[in-house]
Amino acid sequence: MELQRRKVGFICKTVAAPYHVAGSLLTIGTSCGFALYPEEGTDTDKITRLADQRMYKHKQKNHALQDHGLYG
Repeated sequence: MELQRRKVGFICKTVAAPYHVAGSLLTIGTSCGFALYPEEGTDTDKITRLADQRMYKHKQKNHALQDHGLYG
């Protein structure tokens, strides 16, 4: 699962990278979650729930880092 976690992290960081648009710097915030099918479940609700849980955990981690001045 570590490989998938790193790939999702890469995607989130890529989307969240600052972009220059019409002379302005645009920053997009992201929160990412994932679940592995079929390893972690075959039921759509279960997979979605697990991905949501991971997304909210990611969100909380980013807020904690921002609150302590450790994140972009």
